[in-house]
Amino acid sequence: REQAIKDLKNALEIDRDFTDAYALLGYIQADGGWYEDAIRNLREAVRRDPSSHRAYMNLANVYVTVGEYGQAEYMIRKACELKPTSYLAQYHHGVIYMHLEQVADAIAAFKRAEKLNPEFCDTYSNLALLYEKNGDLKEAMHYWKLRIDHATPKDRALSNIKLKYAQ
Repeated sequence: REQAIKDLKNALEIDRDFTDAYALLGYIQADGGWYEDAIRNLREAVRRDPSSHRAYMNLANVYVTVGEYGQAEYMIRKACELKPTSYLAQYHHGVIYMHLEQVADAIAAFKRAEKLNPEFCDTYSNLALLYEKNGDLKEAMHYWKLRIDHATPKDRALSNIKLKYAQ
């Protein structure tokens, strides 16, 4: 990670207009926990390329991590506008709405994500939790079942291990 950061900084010294380097640098910094640096570089990536839905989405995720949900919602909304077919942008919009306790908006965002990628099982978990929170146990069970049905072999193996040790 440190080498990648060094290489990207060197690339930016050579070419300050290398927009993708700002985005990648911000992503790597966020992954390493250097959130201020990540925000600065992702904001620069967005400033230089306002059409990059991925830079907006990554910036939104960093804002969620640092608890700035209003900023996160603004950035993810922008990502969704730029690429409405991105199931990940729709999914992350749902997650941000969950943090903001906007249940109806979260459900709508997760349903958009579900429509775009019915195999992304994390969507089902969040929908189940939201319906459970709203007291709609029938819908919650429907989505828990979908979550289980769409689980990967790795998910199933982890569940079996958890069940074994829970006994």
